[in-house]
Amino acid sequence: FRPQAMGSYAAIFVLSHGPLGGKGFPEEKYIQVRGECIDLPIQVDHGTYDLKSCVFGHTFRETIIIHNRQSAAMKVQIDLPKQIPGELHVNPKTAYLHGGKTQALEVKFSPKKDFLDRHPHFRDSSRQGLEGAFRIPVRIKGADQALPAATAVVGTLTTDRISLEPRALNFGRCFVGSSVAVRLTVVNESSLPQQYAFLRLPASLSIQDIPSDVLEEEQANASTTGTAVLEGGGDGSLGSLLPKERRQLCITYAPDVATEMNMKILFKTITGSICAREFFLTCQGQGVAPMLTLSHSQLDLAAVPCGTFSKESVVVTNTSRITCMMNLLLPPPDISALQASPVCCILKPGESQRIQITFNPTEEYVNLLQDPAQRHHDDTEGEGKTDAGQRLPSKSMERLASKNIATAHQDGQPPQIVPHPEELRQQRLSDIRAHGGRRWEAETIGSVHAAWRLAFCVRPEAASEGSAEIASGAAQAMFYLGVGTCALRRSLAVEPVALDFGEVAAQQRSVLSLELRDLAGSEPQDLQIDPLPSGQCFTVLSAPRAIGGDQLFELLVEFYPQRVQIYRTELQLRTPKSRVLVPLLGKGVSPVLKIE
Repeated sequence: FRPQAMGSYAAIFVLSHGPLGGKGFPEEKYIQVRGECIDLPIQVDHGTYDLKSCVFGHTFRETIIIHNRQSAAMKVQIDLPKQIPGELHVNPKTAYLHGGKTQALEVKFSPKKDFLDRHPHFRDSSRQGLEGAFRIPVRIKGADQALPAATAVVGTLTTDRISLEPRALNFGRCFVGSSVAVRLTVVNESSLPQQYAFLRLPASLSIQDIPSDVLEEEQANASTTGTAVLEGGGDGSLGSLLPKERRQLCITYAPDVATEMNMKILFKTITGSICAREFFLTCQGQGVAPMLTLSHSQLDLAAVPCGTFSKESVVVTNTSRITCMMNLLLPPPDISALQASPVCCILKPGESQRIQITFNPTEEYVNLLQDPAQRHHDDTEGEGKTDAGQRLPSKSMERLASKNIATAHQDGQPPQIVPHPEELRQQRLSDIRAHGGRRWEAETIGSVHAAWRLAFCVRPEAASEGSAEIASGAAQAMFYLGVGTCALRRSLAVEPVALDFGEVAAQQRSVLSLELRDLAGSEPQDLQIDPLPSGQCFTVLSAPRAIGGDQLFELLVEFYPQRVQIYRTELQLRTPKSRVLVPLLGKGVSPVLKIE
């Protein structure tokens, strides 16, 4: 009985017999033979045992349960795999299983980095595209069993390596009260997620993530222009790295004393839930006593709508023993909407100077990143207008560009290529980054946010313009002031934007009007008017009321000069959604009567 498949088998044999030498077989006997083919007596629970991801240099264990399903005891022997000292070990190699009992087989796996290179027969051919995939066959032979019991241990080999670029951070010279930022790239080269943390950080060091919008802008624009403003990414001193993830961190050095820093910070990682590794990152820097100090290192200006402005000031003090010349470098107003006064001054030892920063957003500033054709289309009707000074919408720009190029070739003029809207947007973002700024927009509420680093260039007044120190930059120092701005969508329009009463005789009255309109078109909003200074001789005659819809509200303002002098103040109008500042100007003069 040698069956080829599991199941029940039966056969009938016919036995015919008769007397010796007879001519026939008068008698017949029937014999029934039955047999049943069952599974192998020696069996394992699973066809494969998955170790998942195995990290080089660490030990992983798996238990294989062997079952003896027959009633008699049987000797079993592990034929495969062969022992690899220090890496692969199976225990026990030989065992005796009683009938109906089980035996635990322990597999100990401690792969090294070149395990698959030294043992290529363990590579899993069924997973060709997966790096580090392995399959270790396990074959168990029974003494009374012709066919062995087969299983396999599978998994994926990976590393717990994590790369830091660069391995040493040199911040250079940094003035006390200022800061220097250096980028650190952390790369997870493992197929497992890793958790990381920076430990033993001094007070002068802080770590933040690089904002995602900054990385997207730099990736879209392949230029080498960096970004001066890297805040806003959140705390980066601890976090998680996905498999093969590459993350950039911003490490900021802000010395509080003029001393040298030369230390190592601890960087610890945990791969999955297996192990912890430690790295040391060298940090060097030198704190330097500044020539000038700023009363604030960061100015966050109030959020204002288009057509209004907000102001803040910072005090610059000369703390050195020499006279210094200070120059404030501002970005172009069309991309920043910032103004400052004064921008250049000379400070003697111990002298201070107040610098006023003004943020005055306009419609051009708010729509800086929009497609000019689409922006113009909002104020025109139809898509077929090609009058002078107008452009078509973005969908028609390509057709018009090709037509213009063909016409230019016919006229003998060089073709004018219309840039793609996305290319124009990336170019303007690159200009903003080149001038030390960063801009992002909240489309849901229509607000435009920006952060700038304004540079203060300082040098001793004694150094002449053409000296070698000035040419080499050795006598110059740079300080930076952080400025944050926010432009809101204008919901309250004022006409005119400023009231100039001109010359008015003293003790005489002059009345002008302001027209207010609600651009939001929402429900009526309560109008609030801040009180005007009593000494400036301006008075609001109209009482505030709710405004809304398409109705105009006329606000009367009176100018009643008491003396012969120039008067100037600001009228602040508020609604729950907007704020408007209207400058009020006037000059009191002596009454002169001349008859010709």
